[in-house]
Amino acid sequence: FKLGGTPFLWVKKNKIHSYFHRHLIRDSLLQTWEKIKKKHYLKRPNWISPMEAILYPNIRDIKMIRYKELVDEQGELKTLEELKEQGIILDWWAYMQIQVKFKKDSKEQGIDKEVQKLDQILTGKDIK
Repeated sequence: FKLGGTPFLWVKKNKIHSYFHRHLIRDSLLQTWEKIKKKHYLKRPNWISPMEAILYPNIRDIKMIRYKELVDEQGELKTLEELKEQGIILDWWAYMQIQVKFKKDSKEQGIDKEVQKLDQILTGKDIK
């Protein structure tokens, strides 16, 4: 993945690279994922990284921050100061991009606060 996994899994089809669909296996995997996504995800999962979808690969040497780290208990985006207190250091430009992406994702689907059973399987956490 040139831009990481998030754009291919969560950005609409017309916005991703067409070369990904030219490969038989990749195209089949993406079609299967679309079916799973429609069935299991009504909202965006909190393990999605908005930074991975926004930032260019050469800038992504920093840790990719997930929605679960960016969103508070009420489902609102934390302020830049709150993130700094948490130990997450972002410059203002990256925070503004995340803010725009968060507003768009919240408006389109919403952000899921809880971890689903499928999320536990995908992220490799044990289910008990």
